[in-house]
Order: sequence, then structure tokens, then C-alpha cells
Amino acid sequence: MGKRKGCLWLIIAIIFTAISPLAYASEGQVVQSVVVHLKDSEENVIHPRIKDRIESSITKVAEKVLINQEIAVIKKNRKEISQLIKSVFEKVLVGYIVIDFGFIVGEETGMIVELKPTSTLIEEVNLDLEILKIDERIVQIVDKEIAVIKKNIENYLLGFPIESLIWADDIIKPLIENLIEWQLPGFAATLEIEIGSTIKVGLVLEPVGKLVRDIQVEVNTHSFPRLLILPIQEHIEESLAIFQGLPVEFLNKYKDRLTDAAYGVIDGSNWARNLYWNSEPEIIFDTVTHLYLDVNWIDSQIDFKGELNLGLRRLRLQPVFELYFGKIVGPHTMVSLKDRIILDKWKNDWSLGLEYYLNSNWTIATEYQIQDFQWKGIVDWHNSQYGITVSKIFSGNIDDFRLAFNYYYKSDTQISLIYEDDNAWISLQQGL
Repeated sequence: MGKRKGCLWLIIAIIFTAISPLAYASEGQVVQSVVVHLKDSEENVIHPRIKDRIESSITKVAEKVLINQEIAVIKKNRKEISQLIKSVFEKVLVGYIVIDFGFIVGEETGMIVELKPTSTLIEEVNLDLEILKIDERIVQIVDKEIAVIKKNIENYLLGFPIESLIWADDIIKPLIENLIEWQLPGFAATLEIEIGSTIKVGLVLEPVGKLVRDIQVEVNTHSFPRLLILPIQEHIEESLAIFQGLPVEFLNKYKDRLTDAAYGVIDGSNWARNLYWNSEPEIIFDTVTHLYLDVNWIDSQIDFKGELNLGLRRLRLQPVFELYFGKIVGPHTMVSLKDRIILDKWKNDWSLGLEYYLNSNWTIATEYQIQDFQWKGIVDWHNSQYGITVSKIFSGNIDDFRLAFNYYYKSDTQISLIYEDDNAWISLQQGL
């Protein structure tokens, strides 16, 4: 290739020498730019991306010859210059002859070049693929990208003159390398093109950079007990294990495959597919990739909660199990049925409630305690971490109220400091 470039610049120098004395004989308008259009012949159509590269190479040659040359002189010597430029093109583009050439001279000079192949055309391309440091499971995942790469390599090469690969190697290889970089991010590629009766393309791929070692799934819900959600969460994690070992960069580009696999598990579940899952899960890509899904009932809510109360005056533990079912009955309004099971007394406290959500922070509610035949009013304020709850039995004394300061450690974990009737205790509540 180096010898060919040397000959090319020698020819350009000869043309330039031939034109220069004439061009600078008098002052006038000069060529400032050159635009080249490569026209396909009827017998042979060049792949558009290779055509772009050839046009770029021809343009560079034409610019070296014509830029800053006097337009009047070029027009006067059009025939000789055309023959010289055609001979340069044919020496550069081995495997083709120029069957049509024309140019319109001006400050922006336009050229039309039509080429015809003169050697045997490539009719078959064999792709020899090897993927290193990765198991067959991963190879199957990238099959779709490999098929796209193979199809594009064939499109680049089929119908291309075999003899032209002597110079086109520098054009085709970058095209294929860019294609691989786009289709398979996170993989390093080594490419070899072997010229013969059949063109053999050797492609060695190797994952580089960060690799996915684990995929962790977290399903968040405000409508279901975690005990019901954990089985489907574990099933999703198991299904996503097939992506372990892939480059992080690859999985980031094709993240739809990750979410499709997760939703495939959900769709295969008789009950989970009937729930409302968020359509845009959050994914954090790294060696340990995290997938966050949200699932909720649109108009209902079920909670299982474990509660452990520790009295501050008397060190006494009281375990409680709470069942809650809520149903939305209007704008920002929910009715609820709650059962608090006090385990150390084997006592059930049933209550009916009506809750109204003023906004994302404030809630007011009234609750009827069935066993005690009492009504209670509740006001609650909270943000993402802290909250205050005040409740009062309507028929009680003025100082018969409950005050709770709440700390939300996680979405399903709450720690409260509670004061009621001259008693204080700490309550640990864990969603189940």
C-alpha cells in the first residue's frame, strides 16, 4: 500500500506541474472546492458506505490537482486534465476502469465519475467467528448482533472486485470495525480478510472492560406484602442470570433484553401478570447490576406487618401482627379493615377506617374500633424519612391522645417513639 501511495503522489505532482505554469500565467478566479459524485454502473452497484469512502479518496486526489488553479486555464485544458485525472483514478482504484468522467468547472467544481469492474467479483463471503473468554450461553445472547455483522460484511463485499481488495482493505476494515463497535459494545475485535476464490473474514471477539457478575432485582410495592412479592422477585433474578458474564457496556445498550426477560417471567405467572407493573423500571448498570421494579394494585392495598413494642417504664416486649386491607372508594379516599393481633395476649383488635389523603405528606382519617365501640380521629404528616402521627378517641378526656414520632428506615421499616396516657414506648414495625 505504501508503494501505491508513493506512485499516486508522484502522478499528482506531475499533473500539478503541468497545470501550474498555465494557471498562474494570469490572475483570475480559482477553484476553491471540489465535490465528487460516484455513479454506479448498470453492471455493478457499490455499497453506499464503501462508495462514500471511495468518493472521499477521489475528492482528495481532485483537490490536490485543482484547488487554487485558475478556472479559465482548467477550462482551456479540460481534455488533457480529464485524461490525466482519469489515469490517476484508474491507477489508484485497481480493479475498476473509468467509463465516464465529467466535471463542471467553477469556484466549486463538480465531478461525476462512473466506474466499471475489470476483475472477478466477490460472490461468496465466509465469516470465521471466534469469541474468547465467554461461554456458549453468552454466544447465544449475541447471536442477533453477529447475524447483523455477517449480513453487513456480505453487503460490503459481495459484487466487489477481488483485485480491488488490494487497496480497499483500508476502507473496508474500518467500516467493519465501526460496525462491530456499534453492534457489540464492550467487545474488542481482531479482523483479518483473506483473499482467495472465496473471501474469508476472520473475526475474533473478546469481552473487555467491566463484566456483569451479578444481577440483583428489587421489587418495591405499597400495595402488597413482601411475602407475596419475594417468590416472583427470586424467579426474576434466576431468569436474569443468563446475562452474567456480558460486558456492562453491551447490556447497557441492549437493556430492553433485560427488562423483556423480567417481564417475561411476570407474564408467565398466573397472578403476577394481572398486577400493575411500572413500564419503565430503573436499572443501574455495573459489575453488580441492579434492576428496580414497582408493582401495585391500582385501587387496593394489602399489608402484613410485624410489630414489636418495648415499654420504657417497664421493660416489657409486646409482639403484634397486623393485617390491613384497603380499597380506594373515591378521589384520594380509601376505606380499610384492620386486625391487630396482640400475640402475648392472643387478642384481636378489629377496626374499620376511612382515610383521606390531602396531599403526598398529609393524611386525615377516622377509625372505628369494633371491640371497644369507639371512634378515633387521626392526623398524620410525613416525608420520606420522618413523620408525626396524632390520634384521639372522640369520647375520651381532652388529654386522652396518642403522639408518635416516626422514623422511616426503609420503605417497609419504621421505628416510632410513642407517648399515650403517661406511658412511652418504642415500636419497631417491619413490613412482611
